[in-house]
Amino acid sequence: MYSKEEQKKLFDLSKKLLQLESPPATAIADLRITIVYHEWRYYALNDPVVSDYEYDMLYKKLEALEVRYPELVTPDSPTQRVSSDLTEDFPTVEHLTPMLSLDNSYDAASLAEFDQRLKNYLGLPEEMEIEYCVEPKFDGGTIVLIYENDRLARAATRGNGIAGDDVTPNIRTLRSVPLHAAFSGAGIAKAELRGEALIRKDVFEIMNQQRGADDLPLFANPRNAATGGLRTKDPSETASRRIEAFLYQLGYAVDASGNDALGQFKTHGETIEFLGNAGFKVPRSDAAGQGRGERHVSKNIAEAAAFCLQWQGKRDAYPYEIDGMVVKVNSLELQQRAGSTAHHPRWAIAFKFKAKQATTKLLHVDFQVGKTGSITPVAKVEPVQLAGVTVSSVSMHNEDFIKNKDIRLGDTVLVERAGDVIPYIVKPMEELRDGTEQVIEFPKNCPVCHTALVRAEDEAAWRCENPDCEAQILQRMIHHVSKHAMDIEGFGESIVERFYRLGWLHTIADIYRLDYEKIAMQEGFGEKSAANLKAAIETAKRNPIHRLLHSLSIHHLGI
Repeated sequence: MYSKEEQKKLFDLSKKLLQLESPPATAIADLRITIVYHEWRYYALNDPVVSDYEYDMLYKKLEALEVRYPELVTPDSPTQRVSSDLTEDFPTVEHLTPMLSLDNSYDAASLAEFDQRLKNYLGLPEEMEIEYCVEPKFDGGTIVLIYENDRLARAATRGNGIAGDDVTPNIRTLRSVPLHAAFSGAGIAKAELRGEALIRKDVFEIMNQQRGADDLPLFANPRNAATGGLRTKDPSETASRRIEAFLYQLGYAVDASGNDALGQFKTHGETIEFLGNAGFKVPRSDAAGQGRGERHVSKNIAEAAAFCLQWQGKRDAYPYEIDGMVVKVNSLELQQRAGSTAHHPRWAIAFKFKAKQATTKLLHVDFQVGKTGSITPVAKVEPVQLAGVTVSSVSMHNEDFIKNKDIRLGDTVLVERAGDVIPYIVKPMEELRDGTEQVIEFPKNCPVCHTALVRAEDEAAWRCENPDCEAQILQRMIHHVSKHAMDIEGFGESIVERFYRLGWLHTIADIYRLDYEKIAMQEGFGEKSAANLKAAIETAKRNPIHRLLHSLSIHHLGI
């Protein structure tokens, strides 16, 4: 659909548009073509080149311009339809009810604004509290299931919201999707359910390890592996990926005469409980408020926001990838009254977590010398926001890591940071290369002392074997005083570097024969600080032997 050159231009154009605070009206056409491109990358290829947040920002910029200049809105604008994941590989089938996108929020304030808009639209009094059901926004592939006479009749992807790809044979391999469910017990003859196909994080890691061993391309994330698995031509391949499905909505239900059967349920929460009792995998209820479930009925928007923020901190410990929470009006009667826009339901909104993955440009590589002489390549990248932190340096571990992933200088790379995990490069975006990228040459000599580097047969690291290398000496002392070694309180990395520059530290032994009178005279210290440091060092002398051994940075010896 797009040539390599076109993709490079559209990616660069996207980055320029994202930098504009208030794009001019002339940017509408550029915003439309870039959004359509990113929808194709995300939905058709399952291989996005921008983060969800960046896509959302492009979309909001287009929305804002079209509101300001309504005469410029066109029927084919991305804001006038739902994004599509339709392919030519499977027959297309229509959904029983349209499936819209969700509006997005990123903080408690925007959730409060959503609540106020809803009250205004429904004509509800200011003081009235709307009850909300909050549940995970699973980061997988959306599926739409139809049951007739208690049997799974059809399964499709989300598609363009009106129709999707028929993937029934593949969905039948998912053990979490019942082939038979007792809808008839509730007087339901035909039902349409919506859910998400996912792969557990631990299963995904094992899968990628096996693909690496088989010299197959690695999946960027569990979502790619799951959505790709739904569209395989061979159902046994779908089964091998151990995909699971969470169901989160009963969108349509009629009795044998075609009459509406949803009226027996008063709330969204009731429909989820019904599906769970019918044998479907659904988000667990946190009715007791003890943090054990991922679905919670909140009495108002403030409580809903608190639950969202709570789960933003718990997302990394959750077995499945989630990129936010979905806040839904719990009352089905209020949902019906609120209705929808052309793009999203007015009664639901997504609370998006901070992005864990983003693309950025690899500018250059620093080769750093560690405490045992190992050389670590560190990628210096254009600063990018990941999980609430600005990332500008990313470890690339060793030469094999660079070669196996074919990472080059000038590449646009996909970077990930999950929780407190050190950021890492998932892969280079090879389709965005323009020919100016350069192969990364690993040094043959130590970048500090220039000693020839050595690589043992059973190791991945190149090492400087000069024990007098200044970089190693400094790193050994920094490690020695660190929390995980001798744990000398108040003796941080910056203090070690400062004393080293002053000529007070040359070896680890010098740490235990410092002149505290001189230290007391240093700016930022004083007698009390010097005395505290002395006391901490004296305390460290009583550490157990295993801490001492670990602190000496002897290769292959540690805890």
